[in-house]
Amino acid sequence: MAPTPTQTDPAAEVLGACLAGRTRLINRAITGLYDEALRDSGITAAQLTTLSFIHELGPISPGDIARQLVLEKSTLSRNLGRMERNGWVTISKGDAGHTQIIRCTRRGKAVIAKAVPKWREAQERARDLLGSGGAEAVMKAFDSVRKRDTQG
Repeated sequence: MAPTPTQTDPAAEVLGACLAGRTRLINRAITGLYDEALRDSGITAAQLTTLSFIHELGPISPGDIARQLVLEKSTLSRNLGRMERNGWVTISKGDAGHTQIIRCTRRGKAVIAKAVPKWREAQERARDLLGSGGAEAVMKAFDSVRKRDTQG
């Protein structure tokens, strides 16, 4: 029996309209562009974003990084461990003893500087892929989500 206009096929509805699925697909495509461009720089797109954030706002606690970048603590912890092993950040005890403080090192700043030209190329390819309206929509959606998450 075919669905009537008032009855839709649930799977077709999900596949045709799911923002979560479409956002994940866009994320994988865009992240792949950046990761490919950055490969010779020795850093991933996610690491570059996190390291740039630490450089701009550090010294900073892991909890503040996770909140501001809307990251799972386990994902952040794994990435910070890799960045520390690479010498891009230092992780030290905070004043309270149980907190940690993350700082970008000179080596981390050099990695950012080395990666930026390739990041710019990826940025241009991503804009081309999304189209100017799509790129602008992503920026507006980000601002909206970030505002909501930082207020909550």
